[in-house]
Amino acid sequence: MKLRALAALLFVAAFTGCATHLSYIPPAPGVALQQSSKVGLLVALDSTAKHVHVGTTVFNNFTRDWQLPFDLAAHAGESFAGRLRASGFKVVRLDPAVVPPREVDALIVPEWGEWQENPEQAAILRSLKDEQGLAALVVVHGERIRRDPACAGGPCSEFVNLPTGLYTRSYLTMRNFKPVQGMKFKAVADIETRVFLLSPPADLSVYEPFAGVARNRVIDAFVHPADYRNMSSEELQPVADWIRTYVDRMAEETAVVLAGR
Repeated sequence: MKLRALAALLFVAAFTGCATHLSYIPPAPGVALQQSSKVGLLVALDSTAKHVHVGTTVFNNFTRDWQLPFDLAAHAGESFAGRLRASGFKVVRLDPAVVPPREVDALIVPEWGEWQENPEQAAILRSLKDEQGLAALVVVHGERIRRDPACAGGPCSEFVNLPTGLYTRSYLTMRNFKPVQGMKFKAVADIETRVFLLSPPADLSVYEPFAGVARNRVIDAFVHPADYRNMSSEELQPVADWIRTYVDRMAEETAVVLAGR
């Protein structure tokens, strides 16, 4: 429990940057928005995924672009909006060209153990809450995941920023006393979901279930491709399926939390 609390504390600190008065995360508020409450939805995602490979040596590393077989932003928008509407909320779609995610990614911050409106984003918060009448704001946007590509429990010093797509790691291992090449396949969703309650203010993203959802997954049953440098759409389909499933899960969790179910 102490480790989870510490992890959540660091999670908040990473988003609030210079919040010098951060002492601890406020207790999770009771949330149950009224039916027909307005919920803002801001989605900013790119459908161009990447295959990032880290080889046994740096000379084997590469990055390849590949197009997801569906429009990621459109699917996320439909998934979140559909589940929010099914929970009785009125969804207000926000244009990322007008409201960039970076201008609303810290609307609510912890201050001395309480959630407070961030004065640095106060103007846009007033617009969302007072002028548009939003009770909550959901922000779904790309946020790179930092992972150690080779860490297996010891000191970890090498990190890569993983975008949405496929991350592969090749390594040498011993089999029958002979060195053989091994490979790990991991699906990645660099998709961050922020859920802000505007009145009373709270950042629900730091609590369960959001804090405990992994944004990457090793695909144990992944079929080794004939050429892992140039994988076909069929070979990449399990990765695309997992990314879609991840988006749908976050959409469902968001609707459940805001409805207080």
